[in-house]
Amino acid sequence: MSKIEHAPETPATKFLRSHKIAFSAHLYTYEE
Repeated sequence: MSKIEHAPETPATKFLRSHKIAFSAHLYTYEE
């Protein structure tokens, strides 16, 4: 399993970036 170094781009993050809204991305360990 490879380690992701940045959060994936989603419709929500695209919206926030396009409207210059400050936010912080947080990654979580996947658990089944």
